[in-house]
Amino acid sequence: MRQATYHIVDEPTRGPLERMVVNPLWPFLALMVAGSLVGGTWLALNAFAMGSATRRREVAVLVAILVGMFVLIVGISALHRNEVFPAWTLPYVRIGVRVARMLPAYFVFTWQSRSFALFTYVGGEARNGLWVLLAIFFMSTSALFNSGPIARFLFAL
Repeated sequence: MRQATYHIVDEPTRGPLERMVVNPLWPFLALMVAGSLVGGTWLALNAFAMGSATRRREVAVLVAILVGMFVLIVGISALHRNEVFPAWTLPYVRIGVRVARMLPAYFVFTWQSRSFALFTYVGGEARNGLWVLLAIFFMSTSALFNSGPIARFLFAL
């Protein structure tokens, strides 16, 4: 006789990546420091590692952020080359681009925080992501200052 298993829909599902789960704060900070490509990838990996109930929605938003940042950076570069806005406005435009990246990323962070709280409540163990964040920070700053425009573009995403 087959026995039915009890499953709560919001409860995170266990998986093989469970040992890689960190508090969503660390990938969110990595997104702030190193951009959407690095931080968004870590947030997506964290969602799948913890078995987040909203992981599909989280990944969809993270992909939208990445595509949106690419479109914004290319569009702003084209507008700047065509002298649509003066050079002194570039620092303010960069702030706007960062805000456009951080707002949807904050929603992903809050969705993932709910799943993380439930993950730790049901006995899941989280790792400390501080050392990974520091490594990402130092790699991104060294890539920005010691590399060409491709590295700067990738960390600007």
